Amino acid sequence: MSSAADNASASKSSSPIVAQLEELVGDLQMPSETDAPIRVFFSSESIEEPKPEDYARIAGVEVKEGDEVEIRSLADLLDNPAEEEDWMDDDEKETARRFADLRAFLHANLAEIEVLAWGDTEKQIVVAGRVEGGFAGIVTLVVET
Repeated sequence: MSSAADNASASKSSSPIVAQLEELVGDLQMPSETDAPIRVFFSSESIEEPKPEDYARIAGVEVKEGDEVEIRSLADLLDNPAEEEDWMDDDEKETARRFADLRAFLHANLAEIEVLAWGDTEKQIVVAGRVEGGFAGIVTLVVET
């Protein structure tokens, strides 16, 4: 029997959305007290009414017993890193544009987007939505103190 992570990896090549997402996230790091990589996932699993734990499972991450899963908005997660400021240097402005492009792509290509966060100081973040053939999204980590 294959795990959700195996399912996500094995199905990546079958979704053009995943290839586009991987290109968009590239070497982006989610800014917080410690910058974290952003990983793309895809699952061809069919779920009529997914629950937060379903999204975590298909994204290949674990919700530990006792963790409270918070529902957040995509704006809460990506508006700040996508904001271009006058004081930024060219590299920082390019990074902000890339986050803006990622936010726009997720809005345009994922239906029923859910943004989930759980954990204490280190919060696991899953952004998931329906795409043709299953679910896709991104996984990252933010540190909130």
